[in-house]
Order: sequence, then structure tokens, then C-alpha cells
Amino acid sequence: MRNLFNRTMNFRRDSDIIVRHGYVKKRDTPLSSEESKNIYSSTPSPNFKHYNFTYFQQAKKMPVSPIVWFVSHCGTPSGREKYVKILRDYIGVDIYGKCGRNKCGRVKNVEVKYSVDEDPCFTMVNSRYKFYISFENSICKDYITEKTYNALKLNTIPIVLGGVNYTRELPPGSFINAGEFSSPEDLSKHLYYLLQDDEAFNKYFEWRKDYDVYSFSSVPDPCELCSKLNSGELAEYKLYSHFYVYILYRSM
Repeated sequence: MRNLFNRTMNFRRDSDIIVRHGYVKKRDTPLSSEESKNIYSSTPSPNFKHYNFTYFQQAKKMPVSPIVWFVSHCGTPSGREKYVKILRDYIGVDIYGKCGRNKCGRVKNVEVKYSVDEDPCFTMVNSRYKFYISFENSICKDYITEKTYNALKLNTIPIVLGGVNYTRELPPGSFINAGEFSSPEDLSKHLYYLLQDDEAFNKYFEWRKDYDVYSFSSVPDPCELCSKLNSGELAEYKLYSHFYVYILYRSM
């Protein structure tokens, strides 16, 4: 049995209409230091020089962690919650939302309107944390959650894990890809290294002078659909058949 449809609208780059949570764009002119201060938070980054694996083992019950995770879907196809559970054996992770003990404001997703610049929870993140977990709930081609774009606007380094080519989509040197480490323990060693070395940590923010970050409050965002409808690009009839073949094989 064939499943026929004439247009595709999803997160994939090969879709007829691409929907996304945000994007980054290279600037024609780099930001000055003063301009950068006006765009990004001036909240001082917390000091975690004392925080190593020995300290973590001795102070597990203390409310001090360098990593934050906002999450409301607790059982996901990607199994991200299992990864974080193992990671927490090696380094502290504070979990906010329906899947953790910590609470701050309303759930942060595209169904709730919020502003990274004005939300008190993100202000709290800037003053308390060094890393921001931004794992996808499903490992899908070209899909990036809104959390990644939010994290890029904060003073934290996003830790990502998903099915997208992050190097192609995000500014160079702006993120840590958990998929590039052999295990959660191996990832924690890199995070401890960054906590002890301010110069290495700050290199993850050097991209800011050369790129702008845009995030959307609604998905699907209608901009590309409206643009293609007005341009007449969608006037030509196009037919796909065998929907499952399209999904499985074009996602490889």
C-alpha cells in the first residue's frame, strides 16, 4: 500500500518547507566588545575552581552543581535520561522541571512564551551554572531543540546530543557534543578540565563576535512557508510516494 503526499514540512534540510526552533547567522561585521556586552549577560560566571571529582564525591548532598538541565519529558526515545543518570555518578547535574526535584517558573518549551533575556530562571542559570544540557528527546536528522539556541544566549556552554550535524548548524567552538566522548565518565573528565581552566572555558564563547543567534517562540514557524507561497515556489505539483521509505532512507 502506497502512502502519497505532495509536500513535506518538517525539520529536515531536504524538506520542501523547513521548520526549525532557531538558527545562527554569520555577521558581516564582528561585534565590538562593548556591543557584545549589550547583547549577552554581564552576570559574573560562578567560580568552580574548587570543584573536582574528589570534591564531588565528598559533597554529593550539597546543592552545588556546575551543570543544569531543564526537562519535562522524562521517558524519551533517545534515552537521554539514562545518559544523564550515569553522568550524575561522576559530576553534579541539577535537574529542573517535571523530571527533577528543582523548580523554577513554568515549563520551558515552545508552548509557553518566555524570553531568555528577561526570564528569572535564565538569570539564575547565568549566575549558578557553567554547562547547560541540551539533549534531544529523539535522534532525528537535522533536528535541534530550542534549548540549544537558548543555551547559546546564556553564559553556559551547551552540551548537545542528537542526530544533527552540529558542526554545520552551530558556530564553531560553541558547544560540547556528548556523542564525541566514549562514555559519560569521559565527558565528565573534559568538564572538570574546563572548570579548572578559565582560558579553555572562555574559548567556547569566542564565536559571539562573529555570529548572531535567533530562536523562535513558535514551531512550526510560518516564515518559510509564507515566503514560498508568495514566491510561487510551491505552485509546481510535486508528489512523494512510499512515505516510510522516504523517512527511513532519506534520513540516512
